[in-house]
This record gives sequence, C-alpha cells and structure tokens, in this order.
Amino acid sequence: MKQLFAFFLLCSPVLLLAQTAQLKGRVLDSQNHHPIEYTSVAMIHSGDSVLVAGTVTKANGVFEFGKIAAGTYRLKIAFIGYRDIIKTDIRLTQGQQLNLGDVLLQPASKLLNEVNVRGQQVNAVNKIDRQVYRAGQFEAARGGSAIDVIKNLPSVSVNGEGNISMRGSESFMVLVNGKPVITDAQTVLSQIPANSIANIEVITSPSAKYDPDGRGGILNIITKKGTTDGITLATNVQGGLPSTGDFGNTRKPLRFGADATLNYRKGKWDISVGGNYNRNDNAGYREGDVYTKNFAAGTITRFPSTGERSFKKYNYAGRASINFTADAANVFSGGLFLDQLTRIVLPISSITTLHQT
Repeated sequence: MKQLFAFFLLCSPVLLLAQTAQLKGRVLDSQNHHPIEYTSVAMIHSGDSVLVAGTVTKANGVFEFGKIAAGTYRLKIAFIGYRDIIKTDIRLTQGQQLNLGDVLLQPASKLLNEVNVRGQQVNAVNKIDRQVYRAGQFEAARGGSAIDVIKNLPSVSVNGEGNISMRGSESFMVLVNGKPVITDAQTVLSQIPANSIANIEVITSPSAKYDPDGRGGILNIITKKGTTDGITLATNVQGGLPSTGDFGNTRKPLRFGADATLNYRKGKWDISVGGNYNRNDNAGYREGDVYTKNFAAGTITRFPSTGERSFKKYNYAGRASINFTADAANVFSGGLFLDQLTRIVLPISSITTLHQT
C-alpha cells in the first residue's frame, strides 16, 4: 500500500504538467530587429475576456507563460511608442509547448518629439524648525538690498530708521550660507544685493547648535550660485523719485544704486565676484522740546530744537567667493567681503536753543 502511495506522489507532477500548456515568444523592433525589453504581454481568455496571466519581456525580448490551462486565448502585446499587437485564436492543448517565434512591433505613426512641462516654483516652504522663502517672489525688492527683501517676511519688521527686529526683538542672529557674521544685522543686510539672494530661511526655533540663548531667532541668507557651466553676469540699477516735500532742507536727498555679480562655473569649480553701491538719503524736519528739572535749585532747563533733520546715507561693498565640489558630500569654499559701514551724516543747519527758567 505504501509503495502504491509513493508511486502516485511521483507521478502526480507529471500528470499535472500534462494537463497544462506553455507559450513563449520574442518581441523585436520591426525596423532594426533589436529586442524590446519590458514589453507588456497579456493572455486573455477568448470565451469570457478574462485576463489569465501577464508578464513583461526580458532583456533579450523573450516572454514565456507556463502552466496555462488548455483552451483558446488572445495575446495582447504593447509598448510605449509602438502599435499594439493582438494575436487571436491561439489554441493550446494539454501538454503543448507553443513557440510564437519573433513578434515584430511597428513604431507608432505619430511620435511625441518634445514635451514641455511648466510649473511654478513654491514661494514658501514650511519645515519643522524654519520657514524658507524664495527671494525672487518679491518684485518690489529687485535692485535693492537684503533689507528690502526681509521687509516682506512675516515676523520681521524694519522701522523708519532701518532698525531690524525679529518677533519684536532686535537680538537675533544673521547667517550667510549657514555661516555667522560678526557685524550687526543692519550693516550686513544692507551690503547684500537682493538679486544675489536665492532664499531666506527664518528660523524661529533654533536648535542648540546655534547657541540661541537670549536670541529671538535666526535669519539665514542663502546666496545664488552658478547653475550651469559658463559665465553669467547679473546687474541691477535703481533710482528714486524726488521727494514730494523738501521740509525746508538745504540739500536734496539722493537715491540711486547699482550692483553687479559675475559668476564663472566650470566642472567642480564655482567662482563669483560682485560689488554694489547704494545711496538712500532721508529728508525731514524736526520740532522737539527736551527739558531737565533741578529740584534742589527749583529750575527747569529746556532744549527746544527745530530745523532740518535729514540723513545722508550710503554704503558700498565688494565680495568674492570660490567653491570647489570634491564630491556629493564634500564642498570646500572660501570668500572675501569688503565693505564701507553705513554712514549717517547730520547737516549743520539744525537749530538748537537753550533756555533756563
């Protein structure tokens, strides 16, 4: 009995194989007879149009179906850029091994020669610890400085005297390409042209690596770099309209500026030089009255001040940087930055009088 059962187990795979069929073939290009890899091949039952099996061709263009039940099938062969082929009335009998040979695919009559994909770059990206803003979205800041860009950022404000505060505090850190600067925020931001800025990161919750104790946050200025090999030159010129009122000032305010950035990129090297000059005078008139009181003597000293209150403001800077990208994980960079601190010159036409009572 045991010998009979063992004989049945040995013969059952042979009997099962005899009840099924196999189908194979090879897909080629009709023009150059090269095999077409990853062509989709589907077997569909002719009676009820049910998908029985599917596969893709190998690198040599060969496809193969095994253990297919006997019956009548349709074979659909499809690949992008070629006309579909449907082979009908493929009859498989038990134990048959059918080879279709070479199947030639005809290229489609109308091929897509060019695809234009258009999209709009995201202007702001919210991350876990920071917000990233694209500087190019602020059209009004073109030709200006980094201060003109950050005026448009939330949680950052600039008053009439140029003082910058972040989240209501003037104690914040400024980074340029992730590196801290040693001068004050107003000076460094006024020296960076707006057209040389790619993105600005507002870090409201800095991590411990930035030593954020007692600081309101971090502004990280990301400057542009060459994107393709070759030489590129970017320039901007700006000018201001005359004031609507002179406030009795003896001199007219001047407002003009220009900047230029020259970039050279070749292989792993990226070299950039640039410079800028900006003149932005403020005109005004002041009426003030300051007094001190001496309680011991019972006297009050007043310092009324009236007259011109204009500011002559200008700055200029030159910069150069060089970057060498050794590989994807190692970049060596160096830079040089020379600037003239913003000067504020008060005119001598202000009138101050002293009265004591």
